[in-house]
Amino acid sequence: MSNMKTQESSVLHESASERAKTPEPVVLHLRVNAAARREVDEPGEAGLPAKLPLFPNPSLPRGTGLSAEHSEAILRLVGLWKEREEQHERAERQLQETRQELERQVRRQEEIIRQAQAEKQELAEKHWQQLVALREELGRQARKHEQMLRTAQAEKEELLAKQAEKFAAMREELSKPKHYAAIAELIRSHVNACDALRAQGDLVAALKGHRAALATREELAATDPYNPQWQGDIAGSQETIGEILQAQGELGGARQSYEAALVIRERLAATEPASCERQRDVAAGHVRVGDILYALGEWDGPLMSYRASLAIRLKLAATEHDNVERRRDVSVSQERIGDILQVQGERAGAFNAYLASLAIREELAAADPANVAWQHDMSVSQVRIGDVLQAQDDRTGALIRYQTALAISQRLAAAEPGNIQWQRNLVVTYWRLGTLDVAEHSKAERRRYLAGARNLAEKLQHKLPAGDRHNWQKVVRQVLRSLR
Repeated sequence: MSNMKTQESSVLHESASERAKTPEPVVLHLRVNAAARREVDEPGEAGLPAKLPLFPNPSLPRGTGLSAEHSEAILRLVGLWKEREEQHERAERQLQETRQELERQVRRQEEIIRQAQAEKQELAEKHWQQLVALREELGRQARKHEQMLRTAQAEKEELLAKQAEKFAAMREELSKPKHYAAIAELIRSHVNACDALRAQGDLVAALKGHRAALATREELAATDPYNPQWQGDIAGSQETIGEILQAQGELGGARQSYEAALVIRERLAATEPASCERQRDVAAGHVRVGDILYALGEWDGPLMSYRASLAIRLKLAATEHDNVERRRDVSVSQERIGDILQVQGERAGAFNAYLASLAIREELAAADPANVAWQHDMSVSQVRIGDVLQAQDDRTGALIRYQTALAISQRLAAAEPGNIQWQRNLVVTYWRLGTLDVAEHSKAERRRYLAGARNLAEKLQHKLPAGDRHNWQKVVRQVLRSLR
């Protein structure tokens, strides 16, 4: 084989004069054979067979001077050329088909994009029209609201202006004793108008009006310092101003007003010691001062005020035993004392105060079962007693008290669904039962009570105070998660 390659190489590389002596078939044979050997020995394209297939051709002319091996090489080259030609044609067809498919897909995508853009433009136009309409509607509503506010403000200013005119006229008449009664009546009319503003939630205007009434009453009382009616009116104005300031969160100012009113009430009661109404006013004044001191975070001051109130009310109740209001006042003072003792950790004293308050309320409820106020008072006392028992680790006793309170609260809430106080008390009772961990009280029952508290609080979310609503829902959800 090596001799054959050498021979072929020498023939292919000999000079032109020497090739002229070599027969043409032999030269052709050598060239083809060399090319064939390069394809066989060194394949250059991936995918081609390492050995060329044989394509026998019986019609190959004989006498060409080619050997059988050379003929086979020629036939292999011819077969390879045909195979490559077919592959090339197939590749061309596939390329054409792929190009056509890609063109179809491009046209399809372009059509989809055009449709999407058209839909997007249509949707944007629709949204823009809705936005314009909404903006116009909001503008109309805003203008309407502004007009209502201007009207309300004008009416309020007109009312205040009229009241100011009345006061100016009253001050001019202060020096005329024969008009004192009429002036006092005009002041009471002004106070009623201010109370109406307060009921509407306009505390600023109500406070301004009541302060003006107080100033006028003080001027009127200065002409007759010993007039008990005018002094009582001044105390009433101070108490009303204190209530408004307390509602606004100005506890310091409310305390000053309540204490000023109490001084007047005590002075009037000292001049009329036989007057039950004067004594009752003093007791109520002590409760107001105790409440505001408690709100300010003081403990000793409120306890002294509540005990002073209780002492007065016990005397009044003993004097007028058949007066149910006097007896209820005693129960309220006992309850307040219990609250302070409970906070101070004196649970035994708190328990006794709550029991004394409950005993009075049970007597009142037994005498008048249809009175919902007495029923409500009983439920409140049961809850407070339950709180003390729970603090003393008597959870079974607390459970009994809470369940008793729940039965009353459910009955009241069902009878008056629109009464926010009854509904709120029901939320409180649900909460107490839901957070009480006692053996007789399964987790399923606790979850049920807490879910009831949450659901009821959500129904009342627009009616309960914002702070109460937020705190209730947040705490109830936390406890529900802990019980899972």
